[in-house]
Amino acid sequence: MIGMLICINRSFESAHLLMKNFKLIKIFDNRNLNLLKNIIFNMTIISVMMFVGLVLIGLLQPVAGAFLLNEFAQIIWYMILFNSFMYLLYSIFKYGLSIKTDSDLLI
Repeated sequence: MIGMLICINRSFESAHLLMKNFKLIKIFDNRNLNLLKNIIFNMTIISVMMFVGLVLIGLLQPVAGAFLLNEFAQIIWYMILFNSFMYLLYSIFKYGLSIKTDSDLLI
């Protein structure tokens, strides 16, 4: 639980710094790519921790595990969708940064 809270805190800090860079109009920057990677990594860790916790609860208490399966399965599914969306954003920003670097070399 503490590990999940640490990962959530790190993700929020990265998102805050990302929004701060956007406010300063630093859109295509290497720091933004690193912040997006950090968010993706932390959310993946949280998803894995939740899945392992769900499996352990299911093995130790089958009745409670069946009840929690519906709740956590939806949350894990949303986390996977969120990670996919964040990876899509990362790919877009990485491509945009490469185009910006090429255009800066031409001018």
